[in-house]
Amino acid sequence: MWMYVPDEKAFRHAKMKGHQTYVESSSWFGEGGEEMSAGGFNKWSKRYRELTLSKPYKIHELLISIKQRTARSMAGYNWPAASVASFVPQ
Repeated sequence: MWMYVPDEKAFRHAKMKGHQTYVESSSWFGEGGEEMSAGGFNKWSKRYRELTLSKPYKIHELLISIKQRTARSMAGYNWPAASVASFVPQ
């Protein structure tokens, strides 16, 4: 997805990447008196994502093409017919 940043007067390409969270380590004693432990590692989050932005591109640095999209429906979502712009850095 491309975003326009007014302060920079430039476009940036945005991507949502995976995010890792740290699972705190913990320990406890079981019913037989043995020590149990868990955690102490990173795991990929199912909920959170990280927004990463490309370097800023001025409008003259991008090739812009316009394509027509047909109307379609899928899994309960409806998309109307529209013109779609795509940006490609030169």
